[in-house]
Amino acid sequence: MMMDGPEVIEGETRMPTPAGPGRRARRRVFLAHHLFTERDRLRFDEEFFSGRGYATYYLSCWNLLRHEGAPDLETSDFKNVPEIIVPRTRAELGAFLDTLEPVDFIVVMVGLNIDNYWLFRALADRGLRYSTINLGKIPSLSRPNFRGPGTWARGLRGVATNLRRTASRFWLRLRTALVIGPGYFKLKAPLMEIRGGVYQAPFTHPFPFWRRAKVVDVTGFEIAWARRAEREPAPAIDGKYAVFLSGGLGDLPDTVVWNVKSEQNRGSYYADLRRTFDKIERDLDCTVVIALHPKHSYTEAEAHALFGRRPTFQDKTASLVRGADLLLVHFSTAMGFAAIYRKPIIFLTNAMFRRDPQGGYIDYAASWFGQEALDMGTIDPADERPLALPQVRDDILERYRDNFLEARGARQGPIWPIVAEEFEALTPESGSG
Repeated sequence: MMMDGPEVIEGETRMPTPAGPGRRARRRVFLAHHLFTERDRLRFDEEFFSGRGYATYYLSCWNLLRHEGAPDLETSDFKNVPEIIVPRTRAELGAFLDTLEPVDFIVVMVGLNIDNYWLFRALADRGLRYSTINLGKIPSLSRPNFRGPGTWARGLRGVATNLRRTASRFWLRLRTALVIGPGYFKLKAPLMEIRGGVYQAPFTHPFPFWRRAKVVDVTGFEIAWARRAEREPAPAIDGKYAVFLSGGLGDLPDTVVWNVKSEQNRGSYYADLRRTFDKIERDLDCTVVIALHPKHSYTEAEAHALFGRRPTFQDKTASLVRGADLLLVHFSTAMGFAAIYRKPIIFLTNAMFRRDPQGGYIDYAASWFGQEALDMGTIDPADERPLALPQVRDDILERYRDNFLEARGARQGPIWPIVAEEFEALTPESGSG
């Protein structure tokens, strides 16, 4: 159950009611970059924390992060929880922060940069320590491979790309420190860094990069979704099938959230996709089914037309992959299901993705599975040479699992009881213990 919290009523933000006599309940506060959805409520386990006596508050910082006048992010399947708090000004957010105490579990879902520095300074000035959560990791650098024929040129390109990206990130962090000035050095590291997997590209921590937080290693979200799927009936699909993880192309709110500029031609993209599906179905004697992205905005008619009238499923990704013979993907956190269920995986790209600023992530992801991405634009329906299933290699899957799903030695079991135990040990209440 949600406790009474600040909410916007007729243009005014109502602050939490002051605590009465006795011990004040701990609060759990999420400072979201944009939206906080029902799916987020589920994966961050509001029910568990409520049962533990925490009062939960969800705040959207979207209007405070230089996004006034930006398009509406909400769709029928991607919307804020009803009790979301949306401060209109920094002063309103500051008034809310003034009600918090060091024993409150504060999660910041906003990255540290020049424009957002004021938020981290507002927390530091009040003596409030926040935590970061990274339980849905994806590769942001290539993993060069120099083994096997024809790999040296590709491996060297990967090294060069990694060096350029690392240098760019270092300069961005250095510029952030220089522009902010002495105030940058007053920022503290988070209280906890809650992570699923050890992967962290250099200079990408969302806080001053010479400082470190208490690392809490748990299982990532994909493992949690997989465990939940074990309790659900599998989708009814006859015969062998491959599942495509739909990325939604430019139809996702993410393109607005992160101001992604790209040249996308829906017609040629979906034509390439359908042609690739046709060949996979013919060569591998299977059906291709579609796992729709949780934030998709397709109507049923659009999905049928764009994917060639293939079966589509919503919120069944883990169950679909568990029963599949092959996983097809551009790039997604859900590609971790290939490692969880030991499934062959094929990464799909084309000329449009090659031109897209985000398209490189497909190649980064493929490299971590020891592959090159399949260019859908090169698929020729008249080509009789069959596609082959990629080899499933335990060493590759274990490496991916350790980096992006759960570190070796991570505490096993449900995520949030572990996190609560760690947090409460770091923030004992007065008179406790």
